[in-house]
Amino acid sequence: MTERDQGSIGWLLGRVFRLHFIRSQELLGPLGIYAGQEHIFFPLAKRGERTQNELAEIMGRRPATVAVMLKRMEKAGFIERTSDEKDRRVTRVRLTGQGTATAAEIRTQFGRLNRECFEGFSEEEKATLAGYLKRMGDNLASSLSRRSDECVSSTGEGAPFPAAGADGNETGKGVTDGNRS
Repeated sequence: MTERDQGSIGWLLGRVFRLHFIRSQELLGPLGIYAGQEHIFFPLAKRGERTQNELAEIMGRRPATVAVMLKRMEKAGFIERTSDEKDRRVTRVRLTGQGTATAAEIRTQFGRLNRECFEGFSEEEKATLAGYLKRMGDNLASSLSRRSDECVSSTGEGAPFPAAGADGNETGKGVTDGNRS
């Protein structure tokens, strides 16, 4: 790889994404959370109960993929699944007490990660970066020929972390699209 490649925006974005993923796994691993599971906790914590298909839609994943994740989370005691009383084909998912406590700890750890990521950034710099990243995401989303399995919900509903200010506290704006809570 040339020095020019390492300074390209694509390379820099890839590096940040990789480091963010690695650091998030360092923080979440001790909680017994596997990669991607954090995106299930927050829609459930926010609304209390979702169907398995709603979670798949929020996460931009296939229902079968989410079913495997839920099975692992159920075995760990984070969630419980029940059949819908009116339609037995529908599976309802909710957090257990342990899952609710873990969701709070995940939020704390992602606040920590936000503080680490944005140390030394002003609120204006974070808002500018958020605008650029949103535009990039919108550009890529409009270029897709179809919604792929790898797409993440544009609402950010399954996102594990709220917008955070320079101190890492929630602001309702900043590094995210403002819809994450």
